[in-house]
Amino acid sequence: MAPRARVVAYYVSSCGEVVVDGLDFTVDGVFQTPVELSTSDNHTKPGAPLDVIVETYPDALVGLLAIDQSVLLLKSGNDITKNQIVSDLDGYESGWRPSRYDRKKRSIYWRPPSETVDQLFNHAGLVFFSNGLFQKSGSSYGGYVGFEANRIGIRLPAPTLPSRRPVLTTPSSLAESRPSPIDKPKVRKEFPETWLWTSENAGKDGKAVLSTTVPDTITSWVISAFAIDQEHGLGLADGPSKVEVFRPFFVSLNLPYSIVRGETVSIQAIVFNYMKEDIEAEVTLENPDDQFELVGLQNSVDPNNNGTSEKKTVKVKAGDGASVSFLIEQIGRASCRERV
Repeated sequence: MAPRARVVAYYVSSCGEVVVDGLDFTVDGVFQTPVELSTSDNHTKPGAPLDVIVETYPDALVGLLAIDQSVLLLKSGNDITKNQIVSDLDGYESGWRPSRYDRKKRSIYWRPPSETVDQLFNHAGLVFFSNGLFQKSGSSYGGYVGFEANRIGIRLPAPTLPSRRPVLTTPSSLAESRPSPIDKPKVRKEFPETWLWTSENAGKDGKAVLSTTVPDTITSWVISAFAIDQEHGLGLADGPSKVEVFRPFFVSLNLPYSIVRGETVSIQAIVFNYMKEDIEAEVTLENPDDQFELVGLQNSVDPNNNGTSEKKTVKVKAGDGASVSFLIEQIGRASCRERV
């Protein structure tokens, strides 16, 4: 009977008149497969290991999706939701289907907008045969007819498919920790927009555990899950789970889309400091393969400079970012390497 049921009551009076009324009400139980979604950590660092855990019925098929939150800011609505499933089920109803304006707010039931007996049976999707008297038209004349047969067909619509600059936040647990001097700098390379798009089978205990590695993007990942059980059908998680990926200190490059051989361009590096104290950072642009010329070194008088790297020092306030720029002249295919 889920997600909606109709109750139609009628009787025939002593004079042969058919009297009828109906009521629609919502029924829970569309999703009978429980889905509990969780992660081993809600705040982590780029490249860290992470477990995504889904609890459902044993041997159920589990689907997982994880998308960069900045992508959802551009466009949302492509993920499967409970409201979407219920709306799709309404499309297979025969008779009258209520819109979101037909039901009163917070009401679990509503009456079909029927003025006559004929319309009420029609809206209920029922086949009505009677030789009694019943009102067919809402006009002031010709209200009763002797016999009327009304057939309502069931229309089954064709199924349809459901139609970066990240927002940085500072978890207190990460902002308070200063990176150890012995930590080796990690070059971040993996920046996908979709992190997870996979399926797993739940075990005999009803758990599906996906052990994976967090991408390098400084962002929040929105994870959703569903499960399909052979006996109980489809189930969706109550809401998406969010994993925040953050580093208290990192550097990001702003590179041009393209440059022309021989052109002089400025390479900007932005140093972010989300710790509680100001720091002084030394930024080095390396050119070990002589792929471009460091214009800023042409007038340098530093005897220790070998022409393969350029260093600059920048002061970065707590909870802020600062930029440094390097002028280079392109002489071939190049890859930029920066070290802080």
